[in-house]
This record gives sequence, C-alpha cells and structure tokens, in this order.
Amino acid sequence: MEDAAIGATPYPFSGDGDYVVVKPAYSEPPRDGEGDHEVVEGYPSVTPPLRSGAPPPRNGEVLGRVHINPDQYFEGVPQIAWEFHIGGYQPAQKWLKDRKGRALSFDDVVHYQKIIKILIETDRIMKEIKLPL
Repeated sequence: MEDAAIGATPYPFSGDGDYVVVKPAYSEPPRDGEGDHEVVEGYPSVTPPLRSGAPPPRNGEVLGRVHINPDQYFEGVPQIAWEFHIGGYQPAQKWLKDRKGRALSFDDVVHYQKIIKILIETDRIMKEIKLPL
C-alpha cells in the first residue's frame, strides 16, 4: 500500500461532521443522470451532485458515494469497489463495519481511499487475465 505503487486516490471525503462511522452504505447516482443519488435508508434524500475532484466514470462504470454517516461520505467510488469480494468478504464494506461507532482519523480516511484504489486495480487485473480454455 505504498503511495508510489498505488498512485492517485481520487475519492474525496466530503461533508461536515464528527467522522464517526454510523452505518456504512453505498448510494448510486440516478440512472437517467437527472436528480439526486438514490435514497439510502437512514440518510438524507437530498445529496449534492458529485464534486470536482471525483474521477469521471469510465466505460459505463457507476460512481457513487460510500456514506459513513448521514453527513459524510467518500465520493466517486466505483460500485465494483464497494461490491468486490475476496473470499467470503467484501473488504470495502467490512473495513468500515469493523470501525462502527468509532471516529475515523485522517490516516484512516487516507487508508480507506487506498483500499478503494487497490480493489479497483485488482478487478482490472483480474479482467485482463485470460483463462485457458
């Protein structure tokens, strides 16, 4: 997880609050490109559009938000990172759930951004590997 190996982690952490992980959740933008993000139970129904700094979607990928509480979230997170499985776990979800009730430090935020990037790169590499017939 060295910075030089990972590169940029363009998943800004947004919102005002206490950084406490309450209920990790993922919200997607609307399918038609109009309006707000999908409503996530327990979270505000009005969510501002993705801010600059979040990566643009590539090849039809869905970019959403990973909420840690009703007011704070990571933006521009590809859905594949949120749903990615390693064994029986979904690391992007499990890491936050393991910190439920705790405040994230600056280092925690940076670490989670790296986790997202690594999961995306792992998915990309796996898709490049051609299995013998």
